[in-house]
Amino acid sequence: MIELQEPTGDLIGLSRSLAALADLLHARGRHAEALDKLGASIGCNLQKGSALGIAHNRRTLDAWRVVGLESTLRARAAEVSQRLDDAE
Repeated sequence: MIELQEPTGDLIGLSRSLAALADLLHARGRHAEALDKLGASIGCNLQKGSALGIAHNRRTLDAWRVVGLESTLRARAAEVSQRLDDAE
């Protein structure tokens, strides 16, 4: 499916799909994978220039921080946060 979305330029759809998958993974306790998918969603939003998508990614990451991330993932979360800071 990702292969189909990229050639057609549907980066917004791809970003939304990746963000939804990130939320699902986070809810299941698979935080490292969730951060990877959220990072990919951010990349799509940056490429498309979607301020709305970046704002959604920020809200997602902030909500995850309220729940708490394992200390081993804090550095990865900080990297994702820095990408958002740079984009905002």
